[in-house]
Amino acid sequence: MTAAMSHRKVMPAVDVQRDAEGGVTADVVDHFLCCGGLPEQQQRQQRDYAWDGGRFRQVDGPTVWATRATSPTCRS
Repeated sequence: MTAAMSHRKVMPAVDVQRDAEGGVTADVVDHFLCCGGLPEQQQRQQRDYAWDGGRFRQVDGPTVWATRATSPTCRS
């Protein structure tokens, strides 16, 4: 699954739940795991989206990722 931010960047969603008002809460991560990468290397956030009649728009939760000291790397 993926969730799209307002600037259309697509990010991995690890869980999506519908709420009573017709919106969704998405648990998103900053990158896909690959090549034996560790889940601890992912940044996770919970973001809420509401349907505006044409698409889902973010209405709550963080809108940016924390700066990393180093980029996650794939291990072989």
